[in-house]
Amino acid sequence: VVLLLRRKTPDTVGSISMLVVIVAIWIMAYLLHNINETYISLNVLKSINYLCLATAASAQLFFAFSYTNRTPWLTSTTFIFFLIEPALTQILFWIEPSRKILFSPQNGIWDQINLIYIFQLLAASIFLLMDTFLSKPRSPFLRAGTILAGAVIPLLGNLLIFILRGDLE
Repeated sequence: VVLLLRRKTPDTVGSISMLVVIVAIWIMAYLLHNINETYISLNVLKSINYLCLATAASAQLFFAFSYTNRTPWLTSTTFIFFLIEPALTQILFWIEPSRKILFSPQNGIWDQINLIYIFQLLAASIFLLMDTFLSKPRSPFLRAGTILAGAVIPLLGNLLIFILRGDLE
């Protein structure tokens, strides 16, 4: 949080800090969701999960923008644009009729829309990073391999979950 408040820090530090905070909240919500006896409503924890999924993917894309020197793309309009899907998800989740229709285990239509949105953000960040790494000399590319692996792993993990649930056939 301190890094986010300091104006002298590069944009990459701010986006990584945002990603770390989002993932920490996400992990806490996930762990509380798996504990049967919790004082927090399961719907609240599911809502936090949806919010963290989308904002973590956005934070990864913002990191890719800043790491690849595309900071002019990070405008207030860009941030607002990437808040539309998480906000719409929250609205639809908290309206009782739409939660039963869009988020039910039988249909789960919005789950699929949400995952597709996240896949697109993760893929866009990977393409931005690959474009930058492929145009650099070989030695910086090898040192930055962890950045690329860190961008690819969430996409592969989500894709694996998507396949194991039977959504892709």
